[in-house]
Amino acid sequence: MIPGTFMPFWGALPLYVAAGALYAVSFFSERRDLARRASLLVGVNILLHALGLLILGAQRGAWPPVSTGESLSEVALATAMIYLYLEVRTAQRGMGLFALVLVIAFQLGAAVRGAAHTVSPILHSPILAPHTFANILAFTSFTIGAFTSVTYLLQYRRLRSGRPGTLFTRLPPLEVVDTMTFRSTQAGMLFLTVGMVLGAILAHIKWGRAWSWDPKQCTTLTIWLLYALVLYLRRFRSWQGGRISAMTLTAFGAVVLSLFLVSTVIKSAHQFA
Repeated sequence: MIPGTFMPFWGALPLYVAAGALYAVSFFSERRDLARRASLLVGVNILLHALGLLILGAQRGAWPPVSTGESLSEVALATAMIYLYLEVRTAQRGMGLFALVLVIAFQLGAAVRGAAHTVSPILHSPILAPHTFANILAFTSFTIGAFTSVTYLLQYRRLRSGRPGTLFTRLPPLEVVDTMTFRSTQAGMLFLTVGMVLGAILAHIKWGRAWSWDPKQCTTLTIWLLYALVLYLRRFRSWQGGRISAMTLTAFGAVVLSLFLVSTVIKSAHQFA
């Protein structure tokens, strides 16, 4: 067993659970001091989690992710990172409980699956790890954006009905939820662009050409164009609120569809892992 396999899997899980518990108590009791402690705990755990993945890669000689468990570990890390970024930008911690539920679910799956001890030769590349993690950060950002879009639409509907309920009154204001959707989409586009550039470099090294009309490349480009349209409508057409939330969900639907098609239906050169 590789010594570095503990922290990025079972080691990080209890700290995320503790942070989630603090967010939960804060959410239902409105004790803001507990939410601040939860934020600090998440920040510390992000550093420890990332350090654990780096140690794993250094000890094994191949950087994560090269297995399902490692991918889930990085998704958990990315979710925590993107959420904490949104929390800092908006100064709102009301979504912490829901973000940590996702983080804990991903991290539990990662812990159960564990790390890979043998690595395919094609995965031995210094560019692969940043390329993959950039794409994971993009996927996570878009997922959080979809979640905040659904939250906005449901919260708006309940507020208009005059019966918001306890849950929706404790969430951040609508304008803050809308800002979270915008910031997460911005972050997703940045990371997706980085991932695409690194992927083109990696493809050129491995296959001799940067673009080969591989299904994964085509679907990724389609997703990039859809989210570019979302940002265009937001910035230059002043779309906000319900309209931009619906458009964001449409773009995220393309993300989910592409993941399903490339993983199960269409043959792609990206199915080597």
